[in-house]
Amino acid sequence: MRSTRMFRVLLFTIILALCGLTYLCHPQPAVSVPKASTMRHYKVINLGTFSILGMNEKGQMVGGTPNALSIQCKPLLWQNGKVSVLGIVPGTRDSYATDINDQGEIVGEVHFTNGNSKALLWKDGKPIELETLGGLHNQAAAINNKGEIAGMAEVPNGDLHAFLYGGGKAHDLGTLGGTTSDSRGINDRGQVVGESTLPSTHALPLGLVHAFLFSNGKMRDLGTLPSYQEGVPNAINDAGEVVGYSDNQSGPRACLWRGGRVLDLGTAGGVYSIAQGINNKGDIVGYSLDKADNMRAFLAANGKTVDLNTLIVSSPGWVITAAEGINDRGEIIGGGKYQGKDFSVLLEPVPEER
Repeated sequence: MRSTRMFRVLLFTIILALCGLTYLCHPQPAVSVPKASTMRHYKVINLGTFSILGMNEKGQMVGGTPNALSIQCKPLLWQNGKVSVLGIVPGTRDSYATDINDQGEIVGEVHFTNGNSKALLWKDGKPIELETLGGLHNQAAAINNKGEIAGMAEVPNGDLHAFLYGGGKAHDLGTLGGTTSDSRGINDRGQVVGESTLPSTHALPLGLVHAFLFSNGKMRDLGTLPSYQEGVPNAINDAGEVVGYSDNQSGPRACLWRGGRVLDLGTAGGVYSIAQGINNKGDIVGYSLDKADNMRAFLAANGKTVDLNTLIVSSPGWVITAAEGINDRGEIIGGGKYQGKDFSVLLEPVPEER
């Protein structure tokens, strides 16, 4: 289960599959949603089967096709309503892009036919392999506007460690005392957020997983919601606010790490929830499982966590199942169902009438 988490493969689906839907109903902490910008309404733009993994402030999006988890996947850039394939590394099986900064620099990873994987930086349209930490594999998760890259790499003993790439060199960020760590995001201050295993015990030989913040050369344990054992972050904004989820036998619960506190974001009427993205205005997006076992996207803003489907206008027939990221313009990337089929979507804010 640890290695699956570390490779960021459909986290919410994996949690439900591994833990099942028979969790006991434990009392939940009080919900505390940050005050942010006012709620807006959105229209749905169908992006087809293109799998979106990252978006910048200009609305450029990156990902892969036919989806980012299949073989023969190609890295894609979506801009101005058109999709283009990024440069391909010769001798590879598949590749995809995970993030893009405002300068158009793109990061992702490539899988070779021999089974090795390498982190990539696409600059001026050309793919560049990033330095490893001495092992065979590395992956790039995020890039900031300074060109600094956060990811994960194999170290010489075979363990996986979070890294920060800058100045042409990859720096090992270490762990919280366990064997494995992974970077999930980076802001323009160079702060990195990720997850790490804690020291193992006889009862838990793999160690629990906690969220960390790497800042000013130090890794700090961010802790969890009360009564929860584990924490996994997914995004960080320029204010150092981190979103993700806390987890235990009762299931994942979306949370916000801010100012040394862990705040419960609620579930928008669902049972379980995960926060996936946060912008610099403090708007938070994610998804939850409702009482009928259906995935529903949510938006946390203006002191409320609401089902995003209640904010959709001029797009009949759509059910928005997941929200993966939000930029400062309020554009949201995610997934939805239309006539029973799954598609990637862009939720575009609708101008409010005055």
